[in-house]
Amino acid sequence: DLVVTGSPNYALINQIQLRIKDNGSTPLTVNFGAIGIIDNPAEGFCSITFDDGWDSQFTEAKKKMAEYGFPATAYVIKANADTTNYMTTAQIKELQDLHGWEISVHHETNLTTVSLAEAEDRIIAEKEWLLKNGFGRGVDHFAIPNGAFDPTYLAMFKKYFRTLRTIAGTAETFPPADWYRLRVFSVLNTTTPATVATAVTDAINNKYWLILLFHKLVASPTVSTEYSITDFVTIIDDIQTQGIPVKTISQGILDG
Repeated sequence: DLVVTGSPNYALINQIQLRIKDNGSTPLTVNFGAIGIIDNPAEGFCSITFDDGWDSQFTEAKKKMAEYGFPATAYVIKANADTTNYMTTAQIKELQDLHGWEISVHHETNLTTVSLAEAEDRIIAEKEWLLKNGFGRGVDHFAIPNGAFDPTYLAMFKKYFRTLRTIAGTAETFPPADWYRLRVFSVLNTTTPATVATAVTDAINNKYWLILLFHKLVASPTVSTEYSITDFVTIIDDIQTQGIPVKTISQGILDG
């Protein structure tokens, strides 16, 4: 993960140095396939994403984000739709058709625990369910269940998706170092709005792609993937105040 110290003037940088350090016990070899210089995007921007399809994403997140016309990317699970505590198919459809959200692919099982053939069958079924129900805008994007990235599955995933999103990291660069391992800022029950506000400021100043990840919004969080509704409202208000553009994952790819 990139960490910027101070306020560098990128136009004045004419040298770089890479330092590799082992952990004190294991020799290592580092190979660089290539090193290149790319232009920064015109500005930093933010994507707000949600996992699993919890009903609070419709009742609470949509309600607040609609005040500013903010879209989101919701990675939903077909097995959760139309069940207790999760969004109905009609609600998911409303997010897409009336509020500009994109609906993307997720799954309830860590796919590294099943065979490659079984994993492929499952993601095909998830994608087909979205297409059958009219969710075409975000079907080329997949959130890896439990963030369990397995490079042996990568070639298969590339047949069906343009991006894979993890659950770890901080901010993403643009363009990303790896479209099939997008890094996110996971907002957990211990994450303060002030911490997120700092990440937003950093994204603006350093032209990052800040991908925020939320799960379930509740009045009083008790597990790590729940987040306070009150604090969520504070975060969305701060995003509006700071003025960072908010884009879906697809918009981020197209617009930069």
